[in-house]
Amino acid sequence: MFKIMSNVAEKHGAPKNLMSCMSLPTLEGTNELMKNKNVSIILATGSGPMVKAAYSSGTPAYGVGPGNVPAFIERTANIKKAVADVFTGKTFDNGVLCSTESSVIADMPISSIVKNDLISRGCYFLGNEDKLKLEKLMFGKGVINPDIVGQPAEFIATRAGISVPSNTEVLVAEIDGTGKDFPLSHEKLSPVLSFYVEDGWQAACHRCIELLEYGGLGHTMVIHSTDENIIMKFALEKPAFRILVNTVSALGAVGFTNHLDPSLTLGPGTLGGSIVSVNVTATHLINIKKLTYESLPLNDKNGNKIDLGNITFGSNVGSSSIQKSWMDEIDERIKLKAGNKIYTEKDNFITTGKKDKTVYGSGISGDEIDKVIKNFRL
Repeated sequence: MFKIMSNVAEKHGAPKNLMSCMSLPTLEGTNELMKNKNVSIILATGSGPMVKAAYSSGTPAYGVGPGNVPAFIERTANIKKAVADVFTGKTFDNGVLCSTESSVIADMPISSIVKNDLISRGCYFLGNEDKLKLEKLMFGKGVINPDIVGQPAEFIATRAGISVPSNTEVLVAEIDGTGKDFPLSHEKLSPVLSFYVEDGWQAACHRCIELLEYGGLGHTMVIHSTDENIIMKFALEKPAFRILVNTVSALGAVGFTNHLDPSLTLGPGTLGGSIVSVNVTATHLINIKKLTYESLPLNDKNGNKIDLGNITFGSNVGSSSIQKSWMDEIDERIKLKAGNKIYTEKDNFITTGKKDKTVYGSGISGDEIDKVIKNFRL
């Protein structure tokens, strides 16, 4: 693959040997490379230890982490499109992208329809015995088996000793928990999908958070719904920096079905142990130098201090007879330039109707969610 990329780049005018790689990759070699004085920046992807090693190398670094993407199909969704999107994402490149749907959470009233639509597209739902066989093959040693990553569903089934129809493209395991006791709730990097049924968006909200916390913090999640209020409520508290709506997660997170920056390197932010929470592009790998002329002077041409009251930042500030220190003046300039409204007690949120005291997620009530939404839309 490297030789193909290098040859194509050179044919299109790239300098010879612009790209290079380690012919025999080892942990020792990778560590030496990251610490080499000729390396300006590191873009580390893959395992947590790799990212930590990059950040500990002393070289400037970006690190990105795992996905474990939950896909919630809410009861008002266009079910046929939602199922088609999940199936497309799970089968693209045999599910190897970190942005691929890892679990489906079906709203209870539509769960049987979702299940039947998945089956009609080539998904095979495993029985309990087969599910245990698959768990042993994929996570028998505590971590994902590299031999099954990116392999077709039939290949994986055969290796696990499971008999499936010849048209099987995705293996689906129905489970009701997350964590170490439920290995298939982890990121799977293959055409294997876990399937949950939850009654209502609140329960689905909790399940999605659990899945993200079990190996996908800060990364990506997707909701299929036509209820704008639920979409907003669902997005507010999720520990993911890419909240996708009514699209294929595998390709939506990388910018193919929306206006996110096109990239296969997706930052999980500080939640996922990274310094970057957006899609990493070439602009993250270059230094930008700026030449700037004074536009907001502190002193006039005669060397006299300019009063803040005579300066405008898009609107008239007005004069002030109060003497300010330099720090006060700098602070005032920053606030004026930012243009943020200063919060007062009068700005308190207004709520109407019956109050919802139910606590969701990490402690926010339904009433408080409504307040945030109303303020957000002002």
